[in-house]
This record gives sequence, structure tokens and C-alpha cells, in this order.
Amino acid sequence: MNQRWQGGLSPFDGDCLISDDRITVEELRELLTVIVPELEKGCAGQALYAFDDWHQHDGYITGRRAIDWLELAAVARSADVLIASRQGDTYVHRSFYPEDLSFLLRYDVSDEERGDGSAFSGAFDLSAKPEWITRTSLLAPPRLQPRLRVEASKTYFDRTYAG
Repeated sequence: MNQRWQGGLSPFDGDCLISDDRITVEELRELLTVIVPELEKGCAGQALYAFDDWHQHDGYITGRRAIDWLELAAVARSADVLIASRQGDTYVHRSFYPEDLSFLLRYDVSDEERGDGSAFSGAFDLSAKPEWITRTSLLAPPRLQPRLRVEASKTYFDRTYAG
């Protein structure tokens, strides 16, 4: 994935939908609840891969593992499950992409309080072709839409690299 980012190849050749600021874990859960089924529908029958993305931490590169779409969807079932899924290090995202590399979905749950009583907050980004980003952004709960922004994916990843 790192070489694809540096080369500006899919999924980094499109746009990135980004939570502009930290959001509550519940807001992150709601966002994943509506977005994951749409991504699965667009990638029906494809293998799904996951990895811990250290891009914004220190750039460490990890290997991928195959996961089931149901495993990804299960993360959004409750705030507790979402919190339990976190990687644990600061700015290390849980990341997912399909076999055809048409998108990269990332989330991070950190111990930065957002006022919801959970003592945790979330960050979200999705890189894909502009038409996927437009369609996906419209799925976000209306109160979250103003807190999402779109940026060219490669530009975003270039700017946020910490390695």
C-alpha cells in the first residue's frame, strides 16, 4: 500500500473523505454503520484485507491479513466493540481495502476525550474514486456531514505522513 501511495495509484489517485476533527466514538460507529454496507455492495464477492496503518505515527509498514466483510461490519455494532478494536498506539489506524484496491477505509480510536463520556474519540477517512466519495458522503448522518471534508487522497497522505 505504501508504494501505491507514493506512486499515486489507486486508491490514492482519487479523493479522500475525512473527518475534519476528532468525532465521538458513537459518531464514528454511526458513520461506519452506513458506509461499510455501501462499500461491500460496490465490491461484492471480493476479498477484503486489513492492516494496522502506521502512516501518521512513524511510517512503519505492516503486513495485511484477509478478513471477512462481516468482521468489519461487526466493529460498528456498538461503541464498546469499536473501542475494543482500536490498535492502541497514537495515530495508528485500522485500515481496510478490497482485492481491486478501489478504496482504503481507515479509522482510529484514540483516548482523546470528545465529551461523550466514553473517554475516547475517533477519526475516519476513506480514499476512493471521486464518484464513490460523493455517494458515500451523502450517506453520512446529516449532523456529521458539515464535519466531513474532501481532499485529493495523495495530497492528504503526503501531508499527514509521519515517517
